[in-house]
Amino acid sequence: MNFRHLIFLTSFFLSTCQKQQEPAPEQKPAVEQHIGQGRLVTVNEERGLLIIDHSDIPDFMSAMTMPFEVANPELLTVAQIGDSIHFTITKTDSGYFVTEVRVIK
Repeated sequence: MNFRHLIFLTSFFLSTCQKQQEPAPEQKPAVEQHIGQGRLVTVNEERGLLIIDHSDIPDFMSAMTMPFEVANPELLTVAQIGDSIHFTITKTDSGYFVTEVRVIK
């Protein structure tokens, strides 16, 4: 056996004996969420929208009245028109959706 064969076999042997590294578990990206506060102006059940007159939402948008699509139709019945609410907006692959509504008592 010549020297080249010995080096090849040694390298091959060492590479097969090394502990296999397990792949790092995939980490889920951080979920982008924003918390808002406002007054429920109206509900559009047909389109799944809450129209909310909200104050500034830090690092997201200025105060305004606008429609927000809900992630779950049950959220359309949590508050009554005129209620002051806290709401959570969550970014998904499909866009931004209200994912939580709480009435401020």
